[in-house]
Amino acid sequence: MLYIYLCTVTEEGQQAMLRDPEMFTHVADDVHVDGTQILARYAVLGQYDYVAMVEARTHEDAARLSLELGARAHVHIETLVTIAVRQLADGSDEALETLTSVQRPVLATDDGDDPPDFAGPISTG
Repeated sequence: MLYIYLCTVTEEGQQAMLRDPEMFTHVADDVHVDGTQILARYAVLGQYDYVAMVEARTHEDAARLSLELGARAHVHIETLVTIAVRQLADGSDEALETLTSVQRPVLATDDGDDPPDFAGPISTG
């Protein structure tokens, strides 16, 4: 599966990048999580500082890579799960499986009620 990582450099990361402008590149080259591969990465202008395209076997593998990259590169990562437009248009079983396999986080509540319904991107860092 293909994932898009939207990365925002933390304050600590900004200081580290002043010392080593290639820090994100070095960390991305060094981070290895079984079942994942960083296919491309780009520095961008706007709301995010970096965008990376990642291939991973499972959502769990993608989450582990996001955690490792975020911790070591000092970035907050918002992870987007992708589905090919053609798969959606065709109504393929694979697209439907991808849509239904993204688990929603369970949020704890103080009052013992059921957790609120939450649909959103996976975020780490």
